[in-house]
Amino acid sequence: QVTVPVLRKLSQVPGIMAWLKSHEALAVWCQGVLQGRPWSALQADRLCLGQREGEDRLRQVVRDLLKDGPGL
Repeated sequence: QVTVPVLRKLSQVPGIMAWLKSHEALAVWCQGVLQGRPWSALQADRLCLGQREGEDRLRQVVRDLLKDGPGL
């Protein structure tokens, strides 16, 4: 399961949000992680297909960040 509080803390690391600006999952990250909107609301806004797909997208963001993101 995705740990949203950890992702919120990650958002505070210098350079992370600038890197995320160009990521396709930025809206899911901002609304799901930073704003804490429920998966059903994200689904209604067509940002994801539901919780499972939304969490998968957040996991992919973390994988991409570890691979290509700013030095941590």
